[in-house]
Amino acid sequence: MGDIAQKAKSVYLRLIENDTELIHLRKLIESGKASYEAAQKYSERAGQLAKKAISQVSKGDLTVTQAVLNPILEANYQDVMTVASQAQNVIYEAAKVNLKPATVSYDNTCVDSISSKFDNYDNVDDALNVAENLFISASQNYVDEIGRRSAKFMDESGINVLVSREYDDVGIHTTDKGGSEVCQWCLDRCGVDIPYDEAYDMGMFERHPGCGCVITYRTKRGVVIQGKGDWETNKWSRNESADRISMAEAMKYKAEYKEKVSRELRKIVGARVNDTEIKKISRHFYDQAYNRKMNPFDITDAIKHSLKIGDIKVNKNGKSSFQIIGKNATVYLNPDNGTITTVHKTHTKLVEKLMKRKDYESKT
Repeated sequence: MGDIAQKAKSVYLRLIENDTELIHLRKLIESGKASYEAAQKYSERAGQLAKKAISQVSKGDLTVTQAVLNPILEANYQDVMTVASQAQNVIYEAAKVNLKPATVSYDNTCVDSISSKFDNYDNVDDALNVAENLFISASQNYVDEIGRRSAKFMDESGINVLVSREYDDVGIHTTDKGGSEVCQWCLDRCGVDIPYDEAYDMGMFERHPGCGCVITYRTKRGVVIQGKGDWETNKWSRNESADRISMAEAMKYKAEYKEKVSRELRKIVGARVNDTEIKKISRHFYDQAYNRKMNPFDITDAIKHSLKIGDIKVNKNGKSSFQIIGKNATVYLNPDNGTITTVHKTHTKLVEKLMKRKDYESKT
């Protein structure tokens, strides 16, 4: 697997070298105009490209994916550390702080966290997509840790440091970057200056997957690490927009949706499709149904009144499934164990084609 690991690293390095956003951020740092926010944005984008590189190299093969995971994450670590150290030097020089950039060791625990996702999904690319925030968090963590350690050095050197957080660059911090689920826990820690020695107890350094908060360190000399510092323009209260909901409300809505889907799908458990009895529904199915905003009734309608039953196909990991195409939903069923694995909306053009064929067949 040595050759495939080297190929994977080469693919990742080519992606980061040619990415327009990363080119801009590198030039910003090299010009001496960088903030730690630039380094953090770099780490976020680099994390996304690490996942993309793995997907391109593995092509859905689980064995290859597991073989290249660690080499690519190590390459991501080395790249992000280089950029973060460069940014730190620029910031120290501007703030006239005579310190060397902090160093951080490679964290291989992120490999286990990402690998565990593969156990829950039949499709490797689906698992990688779900794990994208873990790639980003692993990459961000190096920048965060360099900043935290640098602030610690300053604080121990007698330079009083205050720690703040601010929302990400979309103005609202969201757990999914989509603007629909707002993390009140993060919002409660934004817009306040906390002495460094109290910041741990306040949770100022903590992140959840998908967190885009910018952590800012200030001294009497000004901002030395990260941040825009304009809290008034970034602040947001829960009542400003009725269509934005809290994390607790979002989780409650998701639980209610899953229960609604479960009630509807109980009607088709035990039904047979192509001699395969439907025995259970996978957790991945519920996640995909929720993310794709599927109507539960469209799912059962596809089972009961299918327009077409596809042939059995086997993926690169040896798992079988066939499509059950309905008017508004396409369901995937594993014939080996009777598990409904995933679902998506049926394309309009395909429905029109199948309906015409069905109409023709009924007339002949």
